[in-house]
Amino acid sequence: MLLVTLRGTPFLFQGEELGLADVPVAPEQVVDVDGRDPERGPIPWEPPSRAGTGAAFTTGMPWLPIDPGAEQVNAATQRDDPSSVLNLYRALLALRRAEPDLQGGELHFLEPGEPDVLAYARGERHLVALNFAPAPRRVVLASPARVVLSTRPDRAPGEQVEGQLELDADEGVVLRR
Repeated sequence: MLLVTLRGTPFLFQGEELGLADVPVAPEQVVDVDGRDPERGPIPWEPPSRAGTGAAFTTGMPWLPIDPGAEQVNAATQRDDPSSVLNLYRALLALRRAEPDLQGGELHFLEPGEPDVLAYARGERHLVALNFAPAPRRVVLASPARVVLSTRPDRAPGEQVEGQLELDADEGVVLRR
């Protein structure tokens, strides 16, 4: 959420949109002597139980191992899960495309009132609040706003927020004034 709502061009690295972790690579499987292999594991397009050991990346044996969590962390499974990382990224990118504030609006950092929280305004209409703590935090808002998007799947878009916003642990929220 941070990278997509800040100024500038957001760059997503392979697998980031799935929440894909670095793949453990055994010494005998190393391809890149500079050590970049764990970040370049093949994208699992489907669960290995359905698509085979190549997880629909290939029908053969991939040059690097498939992520051990590929049964759940794959494009097909996440495509059908409204609360998946993939669908969060899709919603964030669609929001950025639709809102001029998030493409080129000014950036103003706000005083969130609690540690481990980053809050900023984008343009005239959008606020972003990110809780980096493993515990809930509160953000004080200067004016009423409505939730546009949250990393918490059960936080309803359109929810009115007045005065302060209670963020769950590790939650990020985009609000519209």
